[in-house]
Amino acid sequence: MLASATNPDPLPKPPAPTDPLLEKLAELVEKHLDNAGFGADELVSESGLSRMNLHRKLKALAGTSTGEFIRNYRLKRAAQLLRQGHTVSETAYLVGFEDPSYFTRTFRKVYQMTPSAFSNKN
Repeated sequence: MLASATNPDPLPKPPAPTDPLLEKLAELVEKHLDNAGFGADELVSESGLSRMNLHRKLKALAGTSTGEFIRNYRLKRAAQLLRQGHTVSETAYLVGFEDPSYFTRTFRKVYQMTPSAFSNKN
């Protein structure tokens, strides 16, 4: 309980980073990180897996849906960028959000604080 209260990164830790599929999917999301139009359909297409197969594998390996996997990856990268001193707006665009206000709302839901507060804390 105390660990979760002091952990500034409340997203679940990814499963073994050596899983080849998760590494491949993370690389694909990273490649398109600043593309707001890159979503589940595009990840399915680029992964070479069927929608259902990708969904099942992600549920089994990471416990998330395809859309959640992409969102979580984007938000983890956003946290890294904020720690490096990027502004909230700059970070939003760099991780594929077209609207900094929507980015702020999404970030707050996951991290329980605004990106500005997160940046100031880290």
